[in-house]
Amino acid sequence: MKKFIIETIQTFHEKHIVEAESEEMARKIVEHSDYNSSEWLGQKVLTVRDFSITELERLLASDKYFFKGCAAVDDKGMLYYKNLDGTVNPNMQHRKIFEE
Repeated sequence: MKKFIIETIQTFHEKHIVEAESEEMARKIVEHSDYNSSEWLGQKVLTVRDFSITELERLLASDKYFFKGCAAVDDKGMLYYKNLDGTVNPNMQHRKIFEE
């Protein structure tokens, strides 16, 4: 199958409960802490390009964390993740996103 590089912006409404001495301290804690609940509000697709090693290298240089693999769907409609060498990534959970 063909690979694509798709860049998106995701928007979430996250709620945090923090304990702090001041509002300023609470805001700083929220910058670094996990949320108590999160609601996904949507996604905007910015660009869609064919996969290339040049684009992969650009993405690797742009972020501290980058999963070196791709998402795919099997013949049962299950989303799963593969490493770039084609092996299945066992650390990522499979889940159904398409009906057969």
